[in-house]
Amino acid sequence: MKSGIAFEIIEYNYNSSMNYRENPQLQKLVSIFLEKNTHINLSAIRDEEGVWIKHIEDSLITLHLFDQFGDKKLKILDLGTGGWFPGLPLATMLPQHDFTLLDATRKKIDCVREFAETLGLTNVTPQWGRVEDMRAASMKDERKHNKNGIIFMDGTPSTSDHYDIVVTRAAAYIEDLFTWIKPLLKVDGRAWIYKQASEEEWDDGQQLAKNRGMILTKALTYNLADQERWILEIRKK
Repeated sequence: MKSGIAFEIIEYNYNSSMNYRENPQLQKLVSIFLEKNTHINLSAIRDEEGVWIKHIEDSLITLHLFDQFGDKKLKILDLGTGGWFPGLPLATMLPQHDFTLLDATRKKIDCVREFAETLGLTNVTPQWGRVEDMRAASMKDERKHNKNGIIFMDGTPSTSDHYDIVVTRAAAYIEDLFTWIKPLLKVDGRAWIYKQASEEEWDDGQQLAKNRGMILTKALTYNLADQERWILEIRKK
């Protein structure tokens, strides 16, 4: 346990018997991703087993956390989706919720759009844009109480300025993630941050969240492919 941590730490035992690999849509996603990744650099992981473990199964670690919301229809933002993770696997397993997948790299968003259309996912909106622009627009809208402020780089407006849940596997320092995420969440909204946190980040995390009007409520720790991983849960006050 890291020094100074006061929030709840939960050791999560990944259950490989959940049989994600038998899901036809996930099978197709892995197949089309592997083919596309030979032409466009979406990920350094290029073998099928690696994609299943490090992209599909890792993305779905948060799946059980959605149970706490019951039948409520949720608006979810995947911040910095890259090649599509964790957004597309979650959207595949949770068709009742609406997902926006955001990334600043146009070619990656074009691929995400192609993947979602191939899979027939009507609950996915791929968006080309920068989180810094979304954050600035959301902060402006909060001051003006205006709900139509976020415009993406492709000129289209966001369907929601504030989300129930933000998920991200973005490789950014936790202070930057907190800064980006807060204006995008509804009050009492959650953010689930997939991280390999450093000692420094653990020591700073609680105070950084508090300074931004958020609470670092708990962390899930788990092992996947012999690698220690963490998911931090942040709640907006």
